[in-house]
Amino acid sequence: MNRLGPRSHPPQPTGLHTHVPSTLEPVRKGQWATAKGLRGRMGKTENAEGVGTSRSTSKGTGTRKARPAETVYLKKSPEKCRRQSMKPTHADRQVENATAPSAGGSPDGKVCLERGSLFEPPHAREIDTMTIATPRHHPLTNTGRAQLRTMFALACAALAMFLFAAGRSSTHAQVQSLKPFSLPWNGQSPAAKALPPSPDQPAGSLGPITVGTDGHIYTGDQRLRLFGVNFSFGAAFPEPTLAPDIAERLSGFGFNCVRFHHMDMNPFPNGIRDGAFAGTSRLDPEALARLDALMHELHSRGIYSNLNLLVSRTFNAADGLPAEIEQIPWKDRHVVGFFQPDMIRLQKEYARRLLTHVNPHSGLAYKDDPAVAMVEINNENGLVHAWLGGTIDDLPELFRAELQAKWNHWLKDRYGSQEELASEWGVDAVELGPELLANGDFAEVLETAWSLEQHSGAAARVSRARSGPDGATAAVIQVTTPGTAGWHIQFNQNGLDLQADRPYTLRFFARSDNQHPLSVQISQAHDPWAQMGFSAPISLTSQWQEFEFAFRLQSSDTNARLNFSALGSETGSVEIALVSLRPGGIVGLLPGEDLATNKIELFQKSQEGRRTQTARLNWMTFLFETEQAYWMELYNFLKHDLGVRGIVLGTIAGCAPVTMMAELDAVDTHAYWKHPVFPGIAWDSGNWIVDNESMITTNGGVLNGLAKKRVFGKPHFCTEYNHPAPNTFSSEAPLLLAAVAALQDWDGIFLYSYKHGGTGWENEAISSFFDIFSHPTKMANVPLASALFLRGDMAPARQAFAAALSRDTEIVALRDRAAAWSLVDASTLGMPNGIPLLHQVGLRIPGVSPVVETRSKWDDLLPQDNVWHSDTRQLTWDLAESGREHVLIDTPKTKAVLGFTGETSIQLGEITLHPGPTFQNWNTVGLSLIEGDSWSGPARALMVTTAYSQNTGMQWQNAEMNTVGRNWGTAPVLIEPVPLTIELPAPPDRVQVWQLDPAGNREAATAAEPVPGQPERSRIRIPAEAASLWYEIQLSAPATRAASNWTVR
Repeated sequence: MNRLGPRSHPPQPTGLHTHVPSTLEPVRKGQWATAKGLRGRMGKTENAEGVGTSRSTSKGTGTRKARPAETVYLKKSPEKCRRQSMKPTHADRQVENATAPSAGGSPDGKVCLERGSLFEPPHAREIDTMTIATPRHHPLTNTGRAQLRTMFALACAALAMFLFAAGRSSTHAQVQSLKPFSLPWNGQSPAAKALPPSPDQPAGSLGPITVGTDGHIYTGDQRLRLFGVNFSFGAAFPEPTLAPDIAERLSGFGFNCVRFHHMDMNPFPNGIRDGAFAGTSRLDPEALARLDALMHELHSRGIYSNLNLLVSRTFNAADGLPAEIEQIPWKDRHVVGFFQPDMIRLQKEYARRLLTHVNPHSGLAYKDDPAVAMVEINNENGLVHAWLGGTIDDLPELFRAELQAKWNHWLKDRYGSQEELASEWGVDAVELGPELLANGDFAEVLETAWSLEQHSGAAARVSRARSGPDGATAAVIQVTTPGTAGWHIQFNQNGLDLQADRPYTLRFFARSDNQHPLSVQISQAHDPWAQMGFSAPISLTSQWQEFEFAFRLQSSDTNARLNFSALGSETGSVEIALVSLRPGGIVGLLPGEDLATNKIELFQKSQEGRRTQTARLNWMTFLFETEQAYWMELYNFLKHDLGVRGIVLGTIAGCAPVTMMAELDAVDTHAYWKHPVFPGIAWDSGNWIVDNESMITTNGGVLNGLAKKRVFGKPHFCTEYNHPAPNTFSSEAPLLLAAVAALQDWDGIFLYSYKHGGTGWENEAISSFFDIFSHPTKMANVPLASALFLRGDMAPARQAFAAALSRDTEIVALRDRAAAWSLVDASTLGMPNGIPLLHQVGLRIPGVSPVVETRSKWDDLLPQDNVWHSDTRQLTWDLAESGREHVLIDTPKTKAVLGFTGETSIQLGEITLHPGPTFQNWNTVGLSLIEGDSWSGPARALMVTTAYSQNTGMQWQNAEMNTVGRNWGTAPVLIEPVPLTIELPAPPDRVQVWQLDPAGNREAATAAEPVPGQPERSRIRIPAEAASLWYEIQLSAPATRAASNWTVR
């Protein structure tokens, strides 16, 4: 709990993903292994912008048959598996969308792309290879330096692969120098005994959590911050005898909230459902009893609860729903609940049963318990988001008909007749004219009409192969070296004479075995490379799909181009065939559509180009209002019908429109850095990649996307965050999140996840991508992160800047520039990355936000030297030198350096740090005062050092060290000690240092030595042989001279 003092005004109450822990319940074969499901997110990120991809379904594909799949474990839906906010590429894997122009143009849209496996067309015979167009020269910008760093890394990887093939001798030598250091499951941090207890023990003793007039959360009249962690699936239901130790450990590491997530998917013991019933609404009595006991132990130690209502519940026919519900992947079933009354009723029924349950330990129902801080309605879901992702296109006809009836009713309320609708929509039907493209069937050599553009170090080749539909010739674009943006590889035909305000029809076939991103647009073929009114993101599968778009252009140009883009962010292959562009077509209403008979069809994402701008705006407004009605109905049910005392959240911004979420009590976000990607079958435990990169090499990485969704005037949360294992830089995650969250003055942050599953609490190995309870280097940094955020060590930035966003502006932007997992935020409105490292940032929404300076231009805030200093100077993110990127935290009570420090001396106020060499030239070193207020003493401090870590016997499968397959190894975890010299502003006789064991007990003492020429300073040397992550430093008070008994006469 963060005590920031009393507020000046009384409180004013306001009126995904899928992780793969080894302890999860298996998903039955075929449960969601559909073609559609497998092209969804492989993790959201969000990328640095919280940006996702949208897809275009194939023409006339209909419902796809479930694909057999091996047993997998999940935390989120496969649709989320391809999203990293949530997968950044290189610097932060932020890449520009199809709206990005080429050849020096400035991107005005972004899309998150993820890595996949390389696809070689089966049995394809290469006909010829195309000569590549020479790209324009660009000066060496920060992006260019990033490219050089990437090229250097690739060269190093090649050398490493040689060593790898030669016997991994260097890796063996490194492993030999690692030290065993596994944390006990029921132990505490060394700071636990000294940290003062929270004044509101038990949690909620000062009153329920409310939202103040300043847009922050309070308990009583005290400002509150939440530093939390997730318990998923069976972790919410441990044996009652374990609950006290679990709660005590959480408290000792500095957590003050637990988010109970994924309780609703499985029967007890790995879920809350009663397995004796086929439906999904009954709660198991033993599960509730165990949850009661755990919550009691947590609350008694000042740890609040966050209850999630709908996360992974698998609605079925036994719930009284039509049998067609079981044809839909489990996550997509929740989409039906945005408009189907029976689904909404089932959600309310579950909420009532859970929240009105009385905990016998407190005598309070969950809804009345002030220690239940938060209730979340629906995890990572939204109707607009689902349409942008193509989910609504694939719903069974029964549910589509129900939504279509609502759509036609909405249109009838707006338009009096078919004629009025047709006039407003600007319907146009023109017979198709002659072909406008040359060599659209690729029958001739590609150079005759097509060009391949490469920018900023990205490399690709294009060739012809007779691999197209029915033996047609296809253009095969093979990306061999990715860039940092999708538009860094483009495939174009220039010289088109196109006119505004007339219909055109574009058709083509495309496929990609690794689901490579693709976009298509019409733009100028010359400076300023402007868009001309048509662009569409494309989602590809391994099967040929036909795409058809009928559209009107907004401008004319005699040198326009058809542009296939978004190719450059990752390696892989895309095949395109039978491309046709002809004047004419039907735009607006489709044949047979009639308002009088309720036959205006649902707009398909795959055919949105056949609708006019006005029609598409109507459709987006309908989706928006339908979704808004759902959130408000559930919110009012919880707050007013049930009387929930805690704050109520909808879902994360990024899956629901942010102005809509701002109508509820708070705004939530999620992000992951380098979420696992599965090149083959989703969640195949033997075939996955976690890019082994530090986020410190970017200007804020995925933290940017979190900040850009903040709404001034509303509490802001990030309830899921992680840098998944086995990323060897992942111990940076807690401190980076806490530092930026404190600088931005957010209200709560949660790591995902403490643990999945109700057994295996005694495990002392890194067991999965997301569980942190047994990950020693992550857990070691948690107490420092907690102090930084809860204690308010990092002061909020002094200046705040906002991007203005209204409801109407958001709906237009959702129509024109949004994608699934990437709705509208400050990035859409032009805010660049890095600004959240300098100042408080967010959105200013009319009727919600206070007066905050609004900006539409940001360039004057960007540093020229690539060193990002917060306006408080307490946070520095230094990217000035490639290979030496690092972050400095310099507050009165917490000091830290993270990153590629080499052997440089670093000055943090009165403290000097000099880290020694490590395997990756990377480490984290942090110190926090746990007693006292001055580094000169008297005081006691905790120092934590982390670097490389792995399980015993963990086997990297390649030189890039981005996968271990199923070879995770066993306990104990092996850590790399960080050699370190530290200088303190106290003489050696007042300084004592102890190395601590995994339980936090003192072991070897290290003597301080004097600093030459500085008698009031001392130096401590931590050798490379030290076998610990943490150290205790004690600074005694200066000696006081005894009073004299002599009297001067």
